[in-house]
Amino acid sequence: MTIARRLLPEFEHEMAGTRKVLERAPLERGAFKPHPKSKSLLDLASHIAELASWGSFIFATEVLDYAEFDYRTPRHATRQELLEVFDRNVAGSRAALEAAEDDARARPGRCATASRSSSPCPGSRSCARW
Repeated sequence: MTIARRLLPEFEHEMAGTRKVLERAPLERGAFKPHPKSKSLLDLASHIAELASWGSFIFATEVLDYAEFDYRTPRHATRQELLEVFDRNVAGSRAALEAAEDDARARPGRCATASRSSSPCPGSRSCARW
């Protein structure tokens, strides 16, 4: 059995649960912050919708250098937009997982910053952590 075949049921289960949370998030209270140092509820929901894209990113990237990675989470203003982005990102990650060869998942990847580098981590472990 391929790694993709083992991971896909868990992926589908997690994405279905995450979508339910996004469907029910009280976006009418989007400015609410669960903690004074936290992002707003709308920003957190947007972040979750964007996280679904990391599956495809993991298989396409060998080294993630945070010093060169200038990413800002876009703010999705409506529930419809939030769910459309989430669904699109889930579809991309699902396709990347289905298309990746087992040996590609065993290829080491790593995260780095300008000052230090982390230890290598096989792509399959990165996907499981994601």
